[in-house]
Amino acid sequence: MVKNSFSKRLQSLKTAIGKIAAAALVLSLLPGLGAASEAATFRVTSGADTGTGTLRQAVTSANANGERNVIEVETSVREIQISSTIVITGDVTVNGHGTTVRGARITRLFSVDSGGRARFDSLTLTDGYPLSESGGAVYIDSTAGGKADFVNCTFFRNRAGGNGGAVYVYGAGSGTTTFTNCTLTGNEAAGDGGGVAVSGGAVEFNASIVTGNVGLDVYSDPNGIVSNAGRHNVIGETNVAISFPTSRNNFTAVQASNVFSRPDALTQVDGVNVIELLSATGNVALDMISADSAAALALPNVDERGAPRPQMFALDAGAYELSPVALSGIELIGGTYVQRGTVEQYDVSVLPADATLDVRNYEDGVEWTALNPAYAEVIAVDRFGRVTGLAAGEASVRAVAHGWTSRGEATTAAVTKSVRVGEDPLPAPTVGVTFTNPRATMALNTEQTLSFTLKVTPADTPCTLWFESTDPTTATVLQSGPSARTAVVRAHRAGQTTIRIMATARNSRGESTAGDAFTLTVAENVRSGGGGCDAGFGAASLALAGFLLLRRRLR
Repeated sequence: MVKNSFSKRLQSLKTAIGKIAAAALVLSLLPGLGAASEAATFRVTSGADTGTGTLRQAVTSANANGERNVIEVETSVREIQISSTIVITGDVTVNGHGTTVRGARITRLFSVDSGGRARFDSLTLTDGYPLSESGGAVYIDSTAGGKADFVNCTFFRNRAGGNGGAVYVYGAGSGTTTFTNCTLTGNEAAGDGGGVAVSGGAVEFNASIVTGNVGLDVYSDPNGIVSNAGRHNVIGETNVAISFPTSRNNFTAVQASNVFSRPDALTQVDGVNVIELLSATGNVALDMISADSAAALALPNVDERGAPRPQMFALDAGAYELSPVALSGIELIGGTYVQRGTVEQYDVSVLPADATLDVRNYEDGVEWTALNPAYAEVIAVDRFGRVTGLAAGEASVRAVAHGWTSRGEATTAAVTKSVRVGEDPLPAPTVGVTFTNPRATMALNTEQTLSFTLKVTPADTPCTLWFESTDPTTATVLQSGPSARTAVVRAHRAGQTTIRIMATARNSRGESTAGDAFTLTVAENVRSGGGGCDAGFGAASLALAGFLLLRRRLR
């Protein structure tokens, strides 16, 4: 009796479990009643405004998914053009990988609505213009925690008919919008805040550059908050300078011309549109953050184009980490004979001429070494490249230039020259230089290659060359290389100018200088002839080429 009762109960339990499982299956098949949605990754494969694979479609799908979603822009997509605002209502991360989002100058680019959360990483945002509205590139409603995080982003040439030429933050929410390693310049607002305007919510900047915008670069009204916790920022004009204390390595009232090489234009570097930093001593944005500091660890380890940070000594502020001009080679300039008891000056030409050298440990970034035979100390060389003949015999002088690769990795280039020390004095040098068949007339926007003959005695005496155009607005001269015997003249406008060349040879016995010149006429239309090579080129001018020994020096 007990056995039969237990069996009946067991059978009833199995039946109940079966019904529950069936009901669950049915529920899972009903729309909206199945398993919770999961975070997803959406890929942008097209630069078009609408359709499959576009950024707009990816944001729409991410908003509908309701989770923390990621949008990956394929590296093959270098520019995305949009004609109406893309609205973010969910939790969305956009990894741009250096792509440019360009508006049609009739609308803003993005709006982050109330409750929305967005992270924009490695994007250049340009040509947003919502006419009479605020937020040229991005409008953020901080209500219900709405916010955005911008990392490695460049904002350029956005315009607002209201406030916030690049970004406008509004609302009474608690969300804090952040800018980390961002660059904002060339933006404009008809109202307040050419760069960023805060009229509600909070904003914090770290390692960012906001200068060169029309109107206050950073503006906050009494309802907004600009956090004073930010570090390592370069700011132009602001009404909340107290939010950028110098104790946190912030700089204010900095002009864009002292920070950027071309503040009025985007420059394409490694396929990414950026605002390049000015490579000049005194640029506070350069090498701003020590690489081994706690602050550096909290910053991205790559810049907008994916290049590693730091490139040289320390991390730069802004979206673009200034890359060194890569060192590719070195030439040693100096004779092969030194009289005993005298001093000869040796020098180097690095390739290219403007290669960036590491001057921290060696004078001008060049390490000098005397390589003497085992039997005697024939020569000595100091840190300036001055070689002293000590005893008759054969030896070598070695020069090592310390620089970087294009990716900011340390590298060297070395050269060695044999030197003989004897008792006989060196003869005083002589030099002569003449142009060879220069063309005296050129058409606008053309160039010709100049040839010249250089004669130096003794033949291995160090010699420098120098070019000049007396009117660089008419034509300029660019030397083609540190050891080349050619130069290029570029014609810019109709007129006349004198093209000059000067050569100087120097050793311990003296110095010799010679030169040559010709008058160049630039006309609007000239039929091509001999004596050179014509080619079209851009209007960017170079005032003149300097010495062969020109090299870029960072201190």
